[in-house]
Amino acid sequence: MSNNRLSPWESSYREHKVESMSLQEQLDWLQTTILSHDHHSRTPTTFYGSGDPRVAHIARCRCSPAEDTVTIHTARMAVTTYNVSCKTCEKKTPPLASALKAVFAWNLSNNAIEPNYREIPYFALVRFDPLGAKDRLERIIDDIQLRLEISAVKRRLGEGPISRGYDDRLHAYREHAQYALSLVKRELNQYPAANSA
Repeated sequence: MSNNRLSPWESSYREHKVESMSLQEQLDWLQTTILSHDHHSRTPTTFYGSGDPRVAHIARCRCSPAEDTVTIHTARMAVTTYNVSCKTCEKKTPPLASALKAVFAWNLSNNAIEPNYREIPYFALVRFDPLGAKDRLERIIDDIQLRLEISAVKRRLGEGPISRGYDDRLHAYREHAQYALSLVKRELNQYPAANSA
């Protein structure tokens, strides 16, 4: 489950002490929740966009905005790590557990020309002001987290994933949504008066 803000389903999960139930009871509770009218009315979409969410656009470096000087690197040792660096100024991210995490860390760093959240190719954010985008993204993240929780319980029960790569894609969509939410929050913090109306 998420470790920051609790979604309505996570609050209910804790309130009903679902974690103390048997795995089958947990799965039944989670599946009833995801099929509920309340959850459906809170979830703006389950179609996040087309394309492979395991790939992300790397923002250009501020040192040479007209040139494509930024690349991703993979270090394969006991644990595979990824980092993003600029060939010109040699600034880079620390080693991270996934390529997406490295790309998003770079894009959110002071080195990158930060994209606008409306440019994210997922979640149809182009028509939303920052407050609307924040609400939409939080609801999408809640739904993805619930789907991942259902998948985790199914695995513990010995059931396979819905399809090959299902969990990987959901994790990647969640990473994109969290990244987009970071961009939205930056905009909200940058222009608080304009976004409070």
